[in-house]
Amino acid sequence: TLPDTDGDSLPDAWEVIYFPGDLTKLSANGDYDADGLKDLAEMQRGTDPTKPDTDADGLTDNVETNTGTYVSPTNTGTNPLQADTDGDGRKDGDEVNAPPKTDPLDPDSDDDNYSDGAEVASGHDPNDPNHNPDTTAIANSRTEFTQSGTQGELDWFYGYRNFTADGGGLT
Repeated sequence: TLPDTDGDSLPDAWEVIYFPGDLTKLSANGDYDADGLKDLAEMQRGTDPTKPDTDADGLTDNVETNTGTYVSPTNTGTNPLQADTDGDGRKDGDEVNAPPKTDPLDPDSDDDNYSDGAEVASGHDPNDPNHNPDTTAIANSRTEFTQSGTQGELDWFYGYRNFTADGGGLT
């Protein structure tokens, strides 16, 4: 039973958080930020009625239903107050809309023990359990550690220096 001076079904105390001294901008049936959520729903969800994307993750507040179940890009089940609901290092909007698309509610979409964010950052496919840092070569010793493509050139073997050949020195 909080005061509602303008009779719009929104408590004055909540409205003045966003528009101090002006109770005319928000109303229960209005959608001030045009994100598809009525201002009353924004209040109930705790989202900002002046920003279409409260958490700035690339998804509008109306598609982030906070159910914990991904249905579609228009019903993501993600939390509209957390930019990265599953904590994998990728914003929810990137997981839903940007390639490679991944599950915004599963930190490791391919279950290979590497987070989606870590795989994308390292150039691996977060949807393929056989394409991760454990399954790809760090370097090709013939092309990356030699000048002519000959194995062992410049005392390098399989990406390591041959300390026997160079006398075991550290330089």
